[in-house]
Amino acid sequence: FELNAILEIDKADDAEFEKYMDEMLIAIFEGDQLSVNFFFKDYSIYGIEHVGAELPKAGVGNYEEDMQEIKDIIDELHSFDFDKLSNDQQLTYEILDRYFAYIVSITEEMNYMTNSYLGSYLGYQSNLPLELAEYKFYTEQDVKDYISYLEDAPEAFKSYYEFTVKQADMGYGLPDHVIDSVISQCEKF
Repeated sequence: FELNAILEIDKADDAEFEKYMDEMLIAIFEGDQLSVNFFFKDYSIYGIEHVGAELPKAGVGNYEEDMQEIKDIIDELHSFDFDKLSNDQQLTYEILDRYFAYIVSITEEMNYMTNSYLGSYLGYQSNLPLELAEYKFYTEQDVKDYISYLEDAPEAFKSYYEFTVKQADMGYGLPDHVIDSVISQCEKF
């Protein structure tokens, strides 16, 4: 009777890489209080601070600055010696590297072509009611934030509308049946 086995030795975790990933977690959620509420019960233990409760707006930010920020993240990621990372860290590295490379490959015009704040099933008009239904009330601040999201909805949807109009002006408009579906969903909400 013979048993065959494969011995796989994982390299030790790179502590600096782990620290960088912890910092990236904070950076990802920083400024997005709605996602913070969804993913964390007590976000303060992760070093995430409360920010004002606002819904995401279309067209907020500067494209060139945003792309430079992503390029800086890529440069920082590439500063780690891939071969010295554990297998799990290498996987994380590869996922982030490919994701950020994809993001910087999107031109400003492609952003209008590929980004849909409004859409038949995946638009914000269908996601927001779900996000509000899943919202967690752990603290009094959560209740105040929830009310802020409701109050912010008209301004947020105005930005989505303006973005959608600009998309159409650039030749990337939504089909009429999708627009009809969006309008219907907004009226029901």
